Amino acid sequence: MAKLTLLTGLLLVLTAGIGSAYHLTCYFTNWAQYRPGLGRFTPDDIDPCLCTHLIYAFAGMRNNEITTIEWNDVTLYRAFNGLKNKPRLMVTAAVAGGISNIQAGYEIPQLSQYLDYIHVMTYDLHGSWEGYTGENSPLYKYPTDTGSNAYLNVDYVMNYWKDNGAPAEKLIVGFPSYGHTFILSNPSNHGIGAPITGPGPAGPYTRQSGFWAYYEADWLKKNNFGGAMVWAIDLDDFTGTFCNQGKFPLTTTLKDALGLQSESCKAPAQPIAPITEAPSTGGGSGSGSGSGSGSSGSSPGGSGFCANRASGLYPDPTDKNAFYNCVNGHTFIQHCQSGLVFDASCSCCNW
Repeated sequence: MAKLTLLTGLLLVLTAGIGSAYHLTCYFTNWAQYRPGLGRFTPDDIDPCLCTHLIYAFAGMRNNEITTIEWNDVTLYRAFNGLKNKPRLMVTAAVAGGISNIQAGYEIPQLSQYLDYIHVMTYDLHGSWEGYTGENSPLYKYPTDTGSNAYLNVDYVMNYWKDNGAPAEKLIVGFPSYGHTFILSNPSNHGIGAPITGPGPAGPYTRQSGFWAYYEADWLKKNNFGGAMVWAIDLDDFTGTFCNQGKFPLTTTLKDALGLQSESCKAPAQPIAPITEAPSTGGGSGSGSGSGSGSSGSSPGGSGFCANRASGLYPDPTDKNAFYNCVNGHTFIQHCQSGLVFDASCSCCNW
């Protein structure tokens, strides 16, 4: 097979009822934690019911094994992993939109056999590297687009993948939640294709919701593609303070346009990590796995909270985040992840 370059991510699958066959896949970038002020984004800022799928970006590879990149990836991923249930892992790829890169990098029919979904990066189709202005993710070509520029639009790229062997239902259309800005060489020449002197600062997408997203989502459905993916959820107006259109205006608009109603959706309960060390006997102390900490225990029917109680999990009446793990009369105090509370109805940590 020809050389294949993939973006490494970790995919989590939502199981909540969403009332639509379309996917809305959202990428989260682990470097968003370093943005200043209101731009800082962590897994705690994600609405778990907004997207049908979430992808953690990025992981690395070392000796053919997945490895971390950021210093706190383990902590971030644990919080991220708690947002979705995973019936099974999926194999997906984020693939190029440039025709020359597609032709050189992918054997589309063979690739399509092994991937669950193909996320086409239909953005960055124009930018400051060209020396003139252009839309980040145009749906169709402009009348002035000639030569290879005629291929740099969402409609052409998606249909190229489909016409060359990728099933439409596996193709996911890329939507950018950011935009490019430019410094014009002549400020009075501000149309598409105007010459520039250099790149301007990156900014929020100026058509972040409304007509554009609805129009492109309608086009997506008419062409029977599998859904949309957003790069990236942390670049949307997640606080709602910049665009005054509510939280996550672009992603919410796409969700509505795709018919992804999720009134019944809620974040899934988090399973409790099992104890991996046997509790001590007598008057010693024991410990559990995860963030739980041991407390004094004794022989069955011994002392403390778990004395004369059946083995199992019990809520701590003084701390909603904590719970008692009773094992043969031994008392172990454990804690849920930050932001979760112990739910006695399912013996699990819940939102």
